[in-house]
Amino acid sequence: MHMAFETLQPGLLGIVFAALAAAIMSTASGTLLASATIIANDLLKPFFFKNIEDKMFLLLTRITTLCLAIIAIVIAMSIKEVLVAIDIAYAILTGAIFMPIMLGIFFKWITGRAAFLAILVSIITVFLSLIIVGPSSTGTIIYAIILNTLTLLGISYYDNNVAKKKNSIDSTRTE
Repeated sequence: MHMAFETLQPGLLGIVFAALAAAIMSTASGTLLASATIIANDLLKPFFFKNIEDKMFLLLTRITTLCLAIIAIVIAMSIKEVLVAIDIAYAILTGAIFMPIMLGIFFKWITGRAAFLAILVSIITVFLSLIIVGPSSTGTIIYAIILNTLTLLGISYYDNNVAKKKNSIDSTRTE
């Protein structure tokens, strides 16, 4: 940044900063819209709003976008260093998403409900660890992955056993 101030003329410097601002806003808007759509369509609609009309779903997506934007602003204002923000994003991404994807690929008995709950547990673990231990701890990712894996396996095991018991009860009733 310092080099840009020293080498570029004022007009060209303004164009560079306008391009930088446009890239940041484009990335932020795309990320917010994609995240809000995923949350509204894949989490809220199937679990809480099963028979929602299109206009209400659009409103739900807009409200989700607003909530995510507020959360992003609060987080951005509380984190002063870019590398710390990247570290936190990496901890959330690795701790929450890695194990459900990898175990879901290799083990077909992993359930969607277990993956959802494991992701929630991991995100909560990451935030609690960041508050308690601090943002520079590698333990944050380790704690999140361990709890994610235990939640994923435990809930999947429970879901599969409940489904087996339900199927065996249903089959005995029909006989």
